[in-house]
Amino acid sequence: MVRQSTLINFCAALLCSGSATAAQNSSSRSNLRGRRVLAVSTPTTSDSLNNASDAAPRSDESPTKANKLADFASSVAAYSAAYKQAIEATETNDDNNNNNDDVVLLNEDFCSPTTLFTTTSNIQCVVTTYGRNGVVRLNNNSIVTTNILPPSSTLSTFTVTFSYHTTTMTHGDGFCLDFSTDDGNTWHDEECYDYGIDFENGFWYDDIGVEFDAEDVVGLVDSNSLSIRLIGRGDHDVLFDKVQVVASV
Repeated sequence: MVRQSTLINFCAALLCSGSATAAQNSSSRSNLRGRRVLAVSTPTTSDSLNNASDAAPRSDESPTKANKLADFASSVAAYSAAYKQAIEATETNDDNNNNNDDVVLLNEDFCSPTTLFTTTSNIQCVVTTYGRNGVVRLNNNSIVTTNILPPSSTLSTFTVTFSYHTTTMTHGDGFCLDFSTDDGNTWHDEECYDYGIDFENGFWYDDIGVEFDAEDVVGLVDSNSLSIRLIGRGDHDVLFDKVQVVASV
């Protein structure tokens, strides 16, 4: 989170724009709403812009235009250098602030036949699809569920991270991440994702994170178990590549 905050402040200071459009055109995308964890996309610059300051002005260019081109190229080069320094600084902060008290409660890649999730009858596990190994396919309101046993009541923050992909969803389709603290007898919606609002078809949305405090989940503070489930809404498929749950004090 330190790195994410630093990058956001850095981009705001430099009047960055258009990052949302760039993210939509990438092969993997992340999104942010509520307590979803932000993933920052690294902006790229053209080599021609970086080298523009080395190019001599054409004979038909006025000195003013040439100066403007040189100034623009210098600004781009300065931005690139400053952004690189920001990345290096935040990586150092991430290393220094690495919390040794973090506990990995679940790390499911769906590659093993002994998945940690319980699946309903209309779940399909796929060995390889859309460039990924180990994928679970949900459709027709199907559900994957797993029970997690927190090792200590001192754990206060939980983060669920997953990657997903859709190809044929239409408006009204989506999926939800739910929690239960009574072995699945009662479920509570934590986050729901809707086609056309939170995602589009044809992309892998990687490392989507949902962070929540134990006190915000009904009954979790006094419970010795936590169950999570991913449930598809609608008649079209959603693919999940991996699911991880990490807790911290």
